[in-house]
Amino acid sequence: MFNPPEFEIEFEVDGVRETRKVSAISVSNNHFGSNALMYADDLTGGHLGFYTAPPLKPPGVAKLTFDILRGKFHESPLITEMSVTTVNLHFPKARRNTNCVIDGELLPIGRDVALRVHPGELKLLVGK
Repeated sequence: MFNPPEFEIEFEVDGVRETRKVSAISVSNNHFGSNALMYADDLTGGHLGFYTAPPLKPPGVAKLTFDILRGKFHESPLITEMSVTTVNLHFPKARRNTNCVIDGELLPIGRDVALRVHPGELKLLVGK
């Protein structure tokens, strides 16, 4: 919070390329719903939620945190959000010790990451 990261990202979403500097990136399995807990309203949406935050200073991190805690994530001017089916990320200046969080687990991240949504692929067995 007192020393937020700032890094360059190149991304391609649904065929459109862009480069920007950010402090945070989030990709969710489904677009976050309009609730404070940041989970999808519709688990069968078939789109990824792609979110970025610009380079932030400590007051910006505090404002973003406050917006998230009060359920105003979608209204925050600090968040750019997109609903996409594919995301290709490239970290041009990634170091070997760069990490990401996947399902709550801290893992190393590669220089290039490709994310795709596969709607309806997960089959569940439900008892009667």
